[in-house]
Amino acid sequence: HRIPNATVICVGHNDPPPGLRIPWIHLGYIQNDRLLSNIYSAADVFVIPSLQDNLPNTVLEAMACGTPVVGFDVGGIPEMVQHGRTGLLVQPNDAAQLGDAIVQLLTDADQRDRLGRNSRRAAVHRFSPARQAAQYYDLYRTLLRRAT
Repeated sequence: HRIPNATVICVGHNDPPPGLRIPWIHLGYIQNDRLLSNIYSAADVFVIPSLQDNLPNTVLEAMACGTPVVGFDVGGIPEMVQHGRTGLLVQPNDAAQLGDAIVQLLTDADQRDRLGRNSRRAAVHRFSPARQAAQYYDLYRTLLRRAT
């Protein structure tokens, strides 16, 4: 698949794999939250190629910035990403399918924009600190009732 003008932006400690046949920029580890949110917001798609992950903050951070997510259907990722609503999930270990999903979003601006808007709404409503605190409160209250 060829996407004109596509560039991979990498954030974190590791460079992209050798032999990557697409232009890439490695920004290193970003400690400034404002800069990180600008990077997420500037991206067309956030790709998480993890094969094991609990509930990766990077997915929620991208979603909160209105960036749709593409990743493998593993671990906690499908608890955050709703396939076809806030991003695209593919079968684990299927790099071709992952690539196809990335290309799909990069070439379909309407779908990408819709998923991005849905991502932002989901992050704000489903994963807000207030909602998380309320859910913990309810869980602890239920556990205390059972213990007495």
